[in-house]
Amino acid sequence: MNIQKILVPVDGSTASFEAFMWACELASRFQAQVHMVYMVDARKQVAGAGRVPIGIESGEKEARKEGVRVVEEFSKHAPPGITVEKIIAVGPPAEGIVRLASTMDVDLIVMGNRGLGAVRRLAFGSVSTYVLHHAECPVLVTREKQVRTGVIS
Repeated sequence: MNIQKILVPVDGSTASFEAFMWACELASRFQAQVHMVYMVDARKQVAGAGRVPIGIESGEKEARKEGVRVVEEFSKHAPPGITVEKIIAVGPPAEGIVRLASTMDVDLIVMGNRGLGAVRRLAFGSVSTYVLHHAECPVLVTREKQVRTGVIS
């Protein structure tokens, strides 16, 4: 097994931080590169709970800022010697992750499972489930083990 490129999607959650740490550990063992991606889904930024519709462009700009904040904070926790490429991409998260993995020819996707209940998963689907079924490379879905100090909430 030859793992040179690992893609790890992050969203700022504890589950995605746990996946990032797994990706770093694997990268260390295989001397691989970590490509961390934050997907901006501008459609969700237009209006939401407690938000006033502000337009797609403005919503996307704010989401990009949040993405930069998340990838910068997570990358601070990478062990020495691990190369982390930080990517902010725009598009629906599930499809965007699969497309990016294919385009970049990654060897492994490591992502967190936010642990949605069975009813919500059936109603809304799951990014990790979609990626598992559509990615061309192996996918490792991690489970959140514990709350780590200093993690973005």
